[in-house]
Amino acid sequence: MAVGDGVSVIAPRRPTVTRVTDAPSRTQIDKLGQRLARPAYHPTTDDLTLLEQFRAEHSEPLRQAAEALRSLGLQPTSRTKTTGTIVDKLRREHRMRLTQIEDIAGLRVVVEMTRHTQDELVQRIMAALPEGPKLKDRRVHPSHGYRAVHLVARVAGHQVEIQVRTRLQDLWAQMVERLADSWGRQIRYGRPPDHPATEIADELTRADVVQLLLRISESIDGLETWERSVEKRDRDLARLSQVGQNLIDELMGEETIDLAVEKTEVFAERQQVAERMVEIRRLLQKLDLVLQVIERGTIEG
Repeated sequence: MAVGDGVSVIAPRRPTVTRVTDAPSRTQIDKLGQRLARPAYHPTTDDLTLLEQFRAEHSEPLRQAAEALRSLGLQPTSRTKTTGTIVDKLRREHRMRLTQIEDIAGLRVVVEMTRHTQDELVQRIMAALPEGPKLKDRRVHPSHGYRAVHLVARVAGHQVEIQVRTRLQDLWAQMVERLADSWGRQIRYGRPPDHPATEIADELTRADVVQLLLRISESIDGLETWERSVEKRDRDLARLSQVGQNLIDELMGEETIDLAVEKTEVFAERQQVAERMVEIRRLLQKLDLVLQVIERGTIEG
């Protein structure tokens, strides 16, 4: 039978582990993880039952974390990692123990916001969650083009991962997820797609599309960083405006700045940022249309 996400299970062998108890220990769970991590291992019925029980233990922590986010006025989406993706991760990251996987329970928050607002939102979320969540800034340390802010909170004894994304970060990530479903999950980890030389349009191969998405990720990062810089400059000018041009001239002498000129420049930069945002969204929309055509099977992808 199929366990999901590409992990196939032949008819279960006779059980080789002790019967599952109501409260499996960390040792039991980690020993299960060691078995599942073996590439040629076929899980037994007891293995699958124990893994499902471990997954189910994350339901209440996930609910509590989601409630904390809703109390901030957010609308998170949630999911529990599937059996197949858990096995895939154990086989991909051989030294990881099953109890160390941080994203078995996951929440995602997507908001139309700037990088500055994203930073502020992350701080609000951290303050609303118990035990000081661990922060992973994948904008600074992207994973094969993927950018977002991740928080890992311990809730009711289990870890819950919270992804905080801007709208553009999410559009990009969703695009890659859809491609990975069709062209191989490995593209999420920097490896080539299945059949990379296959053309999906005139002189455009699967490998070309993946490289294009990586370049778009860099463009999004540069654009959001630029937007944050312009936003900071705008806030600084707002504070200076409260002081007044005459006092600024007196304090700064020959190095003075003209508030009116500065404001005009900031306005122009905001317009440029907005135009680039529109361009990137249109490019992602065009790629999305290509994917829809592929998914309908009207061209060979």
